[in-house]
Amino acid sequence: MYKMLIFYLSAVLWFEMVTGIDYKDCGSTMGTLLNVTVSNCDQKAVCILKRGQKATIDIYFTPGERVENVTVKVYGIVSGHQVPFPDPSIVNGCNGSGLSCPLLPGQPQHYTSTLLVKRIFPRLHVGIKWILTDEHQQSIVCTEFRSRLQ
Repeated sequence: MYKMLIFYLSAVLWFEMVTGIDYKDCGSTMGTLLNVTVSNCDQKAVCILKRGQKATIDIYFTPGERVENVTVKVYGIVSGHQVPFPDPSIVNGCNGSGLSCPLLPGQPQHYTSTLLVKRIFPRLHVGIKWILTDEHQQSIVCTEFRSRLQ
């Protein structure tokens, strides 16, 4: 009985770690979004991002077509308005992100990016929209998740 309880609790904890945060697919057209995780995000429903600290996002996906180049677009969604995230270092998704371009159809990919949550950002609830597009500006994958800047 005790071993069964340990096994069950271990399985639940493993599942929680693997499934990542609560996210939604916001229009992936050329790929399949598999999972999204954010470092130091202990809550699944609303990810707490601490100002002055770095946060790493990992996006797991499978492209449906060959992709030569990946462009990254990141937005904060505040009161229904999309505000572009001003960080030019994340624009080229083929450099320093774990992706090796060209991406081949049907091959699972792991994109990662680390950003500094600047202290000048206000404390507020903000939706995060992260889009990876191809060389024709077509959405490979698009994800949204809720966060709170603290």
